[in-house]
Amino acid sequence: MQFHILTLFPEMVENGLQTSILGRAIQKGLIGIHAVNIRDYTQDKHNKVDDYPYGGGAGMLMQAQPVYDAWKAVAKPAEGKKTVRVLFMSPQGKTFSQEMAKELAQEEELIFLCGHYEGIDERVIEEIVTDPVSIGDYVLTGGELPAMVMIDAISRMVPGVLKNEDSGVTESFQENLLEYPQYTRPEVWEGKKVPDILLSGDHARIDKWRLEKSEERTKARRPDLYEKYDLPGRALEYLLKDKMLHMDMIEDIRRGKADILAVREDGVLTKDRSGGVYRITAKTKDAGERLLSLTDPTGAVYVCHQKFVLTSILERFGLKNFNECYQVIYPKKKAPDLPEPDEALFFFFLKLRRTCPRRSYFTPGTVSMIGTPRCLARSFVQSASRR
Repeated sequence: MQFHILTLFPEMVENGLQTSILGRAIQKGLIGIHAVNIRDYTQDKHNKVDDYPYGGGAGMLMQAQPVYDAWKAVAKPAEGKKTVRVLFMSPQGKTFSQEMAKELAQEEELIFLCGHYEGIDERVIEEIVTDPVSIGDYVLTGGELPAMVMIDAISRMVPGVLKNEDSGVTESFQENLLEYPQYTRPEVWEGKKVPDILLSGDHARIDKWRLEKSEERTKARRPDLYEKYDLPGRALEYLLKDKMLHMDMIEDIRRGKADILAVREDGVLTKDRSGGVYRITAKTKDAGERLLSLTDPTGAVYVCHQKFVLTSILERFGLKNFNECYQVIYPKKKAPDLPEPDEALFFFFLKLRRTCPRRSYFTPGTVSMIGTPRCLARSFVQSASRR
């Protein structure tokens, strides 16, 4: 993989990337580092690459022409040739992540544009940059350090760069989990002993322990990451605590028909992939409100499992028309007693299902409210029993 870095300080980049793991990868030809001095492409006789900004303001701006010519020398743009992605180091860009590192590692070439002074003329940024990227919400003196950080993270994903191929995929941020705690010799240090399970030789138990510790650490230290971790598994764990109430959501997840938008200790939000229907269940009104804030109400259809969520939807989005129905599900030959109206499930849209051995199924469809919820539900049960 080839990295091209457009910079005013090529020595800084070359010196920082020539040692340790990356240095060995360069020697083996697994990655290449090509630092391009933007000053080499200026048309100014004094090698000047910056000037005062139009409209006034503090500092100087890098000019468009030398940046553009340096890019042309590296990218060699031509008709029919694949465009090399240009990553511009900017606090205004998308935040760099492990997922982005894995994606970028699939490229054969990457170009990094490192700004300096007060920035770069916007016109050349618009012309050549494909990916503005930030490594965090702070400002540095130039783009060289962010570029080196990204090159290090991306290079680790290139086959052969790491001696242990598994180490690149079994550490922090893999599957949105932080890395588990690790220990080496001596067995006891300053009175602190290595956990007994790591000395047991039972690799199945060790793997389980490591996963548990990763989950605990992520939940405590990075709740934002933990919310993204194993969404289907965590959603089903929540929904199966009341299987009858959540059968519609459970079946959609198991059949791969739902996008899981949020899983929290107090609720779950999904969206149907084919119809775009939001399905929401929550323990409290506040939990429901927070889940609703993740939805786009424009033309949306909601299925909610609690009356207070229905109330929130009506108040929040100013809706007036809705269907109020029962979901009737029974696994045995004899139908159970119907719930009282105050135990009803409230839906905007409902696919009525039942599971009944040796009997016909209801045809899933939209149910419109006719009469009371109790009578509606009873009529479906009775008609099904006669089939």
